[in-house]
Amino acid sequence: MRDLSQAFSCLLLGLDGSCAADAARRTFVVTAPYAILRNAPHGNGAAVARLRRGVIGVLHPCAMVWCRVSTHGYSGFVRRTQIWGTARDAGR
Repeated sequence: MRDLSQAFSCLLLGLDGSCAADAARRTFVVTAPYAILRNAPHGNGAAVARLRRGVIGVLHPCAMVWCRVSTHGYSGFVRRTQIWGTARDAGR
């Protein structure tokens, strides 16, 4: 399991140096102290990485409890309660 503690980057960098979300992609940010990225949408799924608060990535479809996400070359599932950006109007 890789610790992405230093990972805090933008998916796109705006002309003024600020972070900007890609209009074609939905993004998420980890709001919990850390979130375990798992290879399956359940608590018994193998840990792929530990994402610290502030990590940003691409949000894929969400179910009631789990969301599929990708960030920094990793993909998997995190608990919906540990990230921001899952509301339909978030970031829009």
